[in-house]
Amino acid sequence: MRSFKFIIGHKRPVVPFPAGFQFVTSRPAVPEDAVVSMQEVQAAGLIDTRVGEYAFLFALCRTLPQQSDTTVTIAQYRRFVLNAPLGEQPRNVPFARVVSTDQFSQQVKSEFFEPRAGNWLVSTVARATGSVLAHYGRYHVLRDWMRFCSDAVDAGCLTNHEALEASTTETLIPAPSNGVFPLPVLREHLTRLEQMALAFLRGGFLDRPDYQRRSLGFCLERMHSYLLLAALHTHRVDRSASQGFHTVISEEATVRETR
Repeated sequence: MRSFKFIIGHKRPVVPFPAGFQFVTSRPAVPEDAVVSMQEVQAAGLIDTRVGEYAFLFALCRTLPQQSDTTVTIAQYRRFVLNAPLGEQPRNVPFARVVSTDQFSQQVKSEFFEPRAGNWLVSTVARATGSVLAHYGRYHVLRDWMRFCSDAVDAGCLTNHEALEASTTETLIPAPSNGVFPLPVLREHLTRLEQMALAFLRGGFLDRPDYQRRSLGFCLERMHSYLLLAALHTHRVDRSASQGFHTVISEEATVRETR
């Protein structure tokens, strides 16, 4: 089976990833870079300050081949999914593991990024106390999630049932774009998410200051989590076998937010 491996992020990884990974960028510096054109997504308003790594994912999706027997591994410059628990649990993020740059360089091997079985390796499943709706409201502007869903329903890229389930579920996959996925599933999810993002931008999106400037990205992350959980159920994937360990590079026992 063919496999593609990419590192997504607004900056280059702080550690050398195993052979086979390509850094996705719009400005190549070395021949191994995976160069994507951001022109189309940026023209639509899908800039990285609004949607984070999804800007590069939407651009990358346009360049991926059509083969069905292909998997795609996605990592971020300091965040990724491993099939083994390395490092330690940070004080502020119970579902994650932290490793230092030295630990990564000395311990992480290419096989740690591979699924334990099948074609899936997804980030650690966590509980959203109360519901995803309540969880979103604790950290962000609740109105944005509700308007994001309603705009997606109005545009025909989300059903009423899906909007209800995505809002009321208590199960959440943080950083759902990280992991290993069958290419057709990843393509379907990114295509739908981009349609939802465009519906929100054309509908009720509001620019917000400071950390909340990435409100659209926060909505996309939670909707992607829902789509991924639904796909695992639809494809009858054993969640315990497919779940990996959400791992972050940090020199301290905490995970700092990217601002």
